[in-house]
Formats: sequence, structure tokens, C-alpha cells
Amino acid sequence: MAESSNANATVSGLKVILNRPKSPEHLTKTIPGDAVQPTRLKLGHLRGHHHAKTARCATIGFQESTVELEILRKELKDLEEKVRVTKELIYDKEASIARSQREAEGLKAELKTDLAEIRALNKQLVTGKDDDDKAEIAEVDHVRAGALRALETFLQ
Repeated sequence: MAESSNANATVSGLKVILNRPKSPEHLTKTIPGDAVQPTRLKLGHLRGHHHAKTARCATIGFQESTVELEILRKELKDLEEKVRVTKELIYDKEASIARSQREAEGLKAELKTDLAEIRALNKQLVTGKDDDDKAEIAEVDHVRAGALRALETFLQ
């Protein structure tokens, strides 16, 4: 029975402590109805509760920090993947440009060769008047016609 009244006194004393303003004088006073245990002993119990609450808050803070860290790591991983893909695209574009430049150089060299051939052929052309050319063609045509007649005669 004495233990029950002690427990009730402790609970009512805790309520008084929690509702009192925090001042240094009340820390040494005894809880009303409990002449045996000073408040200082009761505060030790409250400090333990406070430490447990602080530990829970720290654990929650740790868990939140861990989640934030994982989010940041995932974001970093995503950014690194994006950088890798971008670097690959840049490499492909540079390779394409290099191929195009080589093809352009090849076409340019081919064009120079073709132009040189055209210039050489141009120098080989006989310059003159069309009447001279027509006369030459008529003479060659007359020789060709004679050769065909001779071949027909031989074959008959």
C-alpha cells in the first residue's frame, strides 16, 4: 500500500515538475506528498527519458540523412550515365565529321584529277573552222564507202 501511494505521489510530482517553469530553485525542492525522495532524483528519470527521446530524434535524423545520401548517390549515378551517353554522342559526331572530311578530301582530289584530264583533252582538240572539219569528214566518208564496196566485191 505504501508503494502505491509512493507511485501516485511520484506521478503527481512529475506533473508538477513538468508544469512548473524551469528555475534552479525548484530542482532542489521535494515533490509534494513525497517527503522521502527529492526532485533531483525524479529529474534523473526525466533526463533518461530525454536522452531516449534525443536518441530517437538522432536515429530519425540519421535515417533521413541516409535517405538523402541515397537520393544524392542515385542523382550522381544518373548524371554520370548522362555524361557517358553525351561523351559517346560527341565521339560519334566527331567520327562522322572526320569521315565527311576524308570523303570531301577524296572528292576534291578526284575533281582535280578530272579537271586535269579535261584540260589535257582540251589541248588535244584541233582548232580550226567548221568548213575544214566538214571537208575532212567528207573525205574520210568517201574512203570508208570505197572500203565497204571493195569488201562486198571480195565476199561475192
